[in-house]
Amino acid sequence: MAMKKIIAICQSGGEFETNDNGLLSYNGGDAYALDLDNQMKLSDFKKELADTFHSSVDGMLIRSSRTTMSEAVVLADLCAKYSIAHGFAYKYKKNDSHRVTAKCRSEGCPWRIYASRSPTTQVVCIKTMKPTHTCEGASVKAGYQSTRGLVRSIIKEKLKVSPNYKPKDIASYIKREYGIQLNYTQAWRAKEMAREQLQGSYKEAYTQLPYFCERIMETNPGSIATFATKEDSSFHRLFISFHASISGFQQGCRPLLFLDSNQLYSNCKGWQITGLPCCHAIAVFESLGRSAYDYCSRYFTSESYRLTYAESILPVPNVEKPVESDLTEAAVTVTPPTKRPPGRPKMKQTGTLIMIKRQVMCSNCKGLGHNKKTCK
Repeated sequence: MAMKKIIAICQSGGEFETNDNGLLSYNGGDAYALDLDNQMKLSDFKKELADTFHSSVDGMLIRSSRTTMSEAVVLADLCAKYSIAHGFAYKYKKNDSHRVTAKCRSEGCPWRIYASRSPTTQVVCIKTMKPTHTCEGASVKAGYQSTRGLVRSIIKEKLKVSPNYKPKDIASYIKREYGIQLNYTQAWRAKEMAREQLQGSYKEAYTQLPYFCERIMETNPGSIATFATKEDSSFHRLFISFHASISGFQQGCRPLLFLDSNQLYSNCKGWQITGLPCCHAIAVFESLGRSAYDYCSRYFTSESYRLTYAESILPVPNVEKPVESDLTEAAVTVTPPTKRPPGRPKMKQTGTLIMIKRQVMCSNCKGLGHNKKTCK
């Protein structure tokens, strides 16, 4: 039986770009393809990476991602980029997780592509493609598939390098490289979609908050992790204090808490705050032949410093959405904090309002139901 292999694409710097012919190229860095099999150990893989990129194995961290994307979605993005590169518009006849069928939007043009999932390998493969165009595809600018999903896939790699990529810069880049005109709102929404795909949904992050607090207290016994919600279950406040911080404060820090920003301007009172002798006390110590260091607080010694950082904060290994069996009976659903909507709040109506319609009175005959012009 043939051994299954995986090709790992490793890149250092640079980025992938789409050329005019629809192919991907890599510029500005180094990229290598490494063959992996189920016999390779992690230590061997790290050593091969270190030899390839001329780096050290020490401190190398390899993190796996469980985020997957449907191959049909990937094919749809590639079709959109292909149409932009070749200057034509297309439409879907079928687009789901198992098969994709698209044809040129121009009537009578034979361009067509059909792809479906293989029943044995479960891989979406292109079965039929007619690459010839008989239409004037280059003139169909308005038909580009300029969707938020396409822009998201284009700028996703850029957001990894520059998380603060501005929407106006995104619109300029898409216009310059792909010829698609986007307004500010479209670019902003595409950026938010790309950010959510990279970092996850912030709404789901709030729902994992109870589980996150539990994991902190499990991995760091003696820690405090608690939160509070409002009446509508929206997030209100969060408090986290690790055991290492609590122990360091108790063992090596002065038991002093600042409740506000008020300062004591007197030097003598400042000694009580800082633990260091004031200038008047130092003058007295010198006249008596004593050292001012003997009157400094013990919390400034190296021993107290070591006691402060003696404990370690243990990392939380993985915080992912728990299954139903992992949830406790007192599980709380947390939603993102709500914001007050803009504008003046609407007044609540008390009871049913009875609208009384005023009847028109004629100024000539004083009759009801008509006016002077229609009076007979």
